[in-house]
Amino acid sequence: MLLPYGYVPIYKVEDYMYKGRYFFDSDYHLNDLVAALRTEQLIKDLKAAGV
Repeated sequence: MLLPYGYVPIYKVEDYMYKGRYFFDSDYHLNDLVAALRTEQLIKDLKAAGV
């Protein structure tokens, strides 16, 4: 929706979708291991986007 305004996605949504077993006690809290992996992936994507 924001592409016409010059905003581009920095990653594919599919890259940040995790299976239920990677969550702690609910679908909203990643467990420690996957939270660290997601953070590393996000940093990599931000750097690649020049942020």
